[in-house]
Amino acid sequence: MPATEGDVARDAASLLRFMRSICFRKEDIERTHRLATNTFFGYLADLEASTESYLQRFIKTPINPIPLLASLDRENLLNFRLFWNKLHEFAKPVRDADTLHAPVVLIDHLEKSLTQLKGLQRAKILVYHTARLNYLQHPRGHIREGGRRYANMLRKLVRGRIPEFPDQLALVAIPYSQDSVLFSNLLLCHELGHFVFEEFAVSQMLAPHYKSSLKGLLGRNPSAMEVSWCTNRLASWSDEIFCDRFAIALMGPAASFSYIELFDLIGSTRSSTA
Repeated sequence: MPATEGDVARDAASLLRFMRSICFRKEDIERTHRLATNTFFGYLADLEASTESYLQRFIKTPINPIPLLASLDRENLLNFRLFWNKLHEFAKPVRDADTLHAPVVLIDHLEKSLTQLKGLQRAKILVYHTARLNYLQHPRGHIREGGRRYANMLRKLVRGRIPEFPDQLALVAIPYSQDSVLFSNLLLCHELGHFVFEEFAVSQMLAPHYKSSLKGLLGRNPSAMEVSWCTNRLASWSDEIFCDRFAIALMGPAASFSYIELFDLIGSTRSSTA
């Protein structure tokens, strides 16, 4: 059944309420957050404002009596909602990790250390709580790409500046029960290694060497499945070993210096291959 202008108006009003429920909460006035958190919520507020200017055209004055155009508008609204569903997953966990419920001194120290690396001078650490008893680094690629598609779509529909997902923002989760446990929170160093591994695209640098490293270790005629499995394991362990070494470097001044030199080398390698 074709969509009507009334359907679009209802969808627009529903999305507007949903966005506001994520962006504007009473507890934001009562809590203090780190700069990275304020940057994230500033992005949400700007994105909400830009999207609202598009939604109001349907709520105040429905303008698409043509069923086909109404269906296209409704599809746009669905795509917008899907991205806000993703943002919804982060909003409350990020709010819960305020300055009273996060190891702020440690995080500030780690953030300062990150910004000393060439190419990461603007890095920020966004910490959020998780119910899982595990420390996690959320791969930013998915949410950043989703934000890019959202911005490109919205740019075609409204005028003015459209906010982009904050650059060099590490999304790191800590178990809510461990917010004041120093030694457990040192695992953040390992998770930041995943952020750096992703930010510098280290996996792409190592990828050409995986298969050559396996030559002579898999027998004369390994199957494609065997090669694929071993290559994937090597890639996975390369990531984890990198993060362990990065964590050790981040915790010791002597090792940190040698690691900064390593990143200088990576930077020069990327420049020469670009």
